Amino acid sequence: MDLYEEPLIVNVTHETILGRISRVASVTPQPAIDLTMFQAIELGVSRAHAALRRYMDDLLILDLDSTNGTWVNGVRLKAQTPVKLQSGDRISLAKLTLYTYFQ
Repeated sequence: MDLYEEPLIVNVTHETILGRISRVASVTPQPAIDLTMFQAIELGVSRAHAALRRYMDDLLILDLDSTNGTWVNGVRLKAQTPVKLQSGDRISLAKLTLYTYFQ
């Protein structure tokens, strides 16, 4: 049984950053989606790991120069290079796996 069965619903109108909230002021932007409660620190998620972007009717993801990388369906993303997502894609932020579903 999955510990986190409830979906995390996010409305991406322009850009949403995924990562971990930093308790110390820094130059790193604070993420809109804090994944700390999903063991993000232990799984290697950076503070500002990746961004979801809306571009017209598409949803894109890009790695924000994370330390441990971002993958879509097992393919590692090149940093700062947007990749179009499809509903049902598996996203891995370091060792934390998420699934995206959207219309």
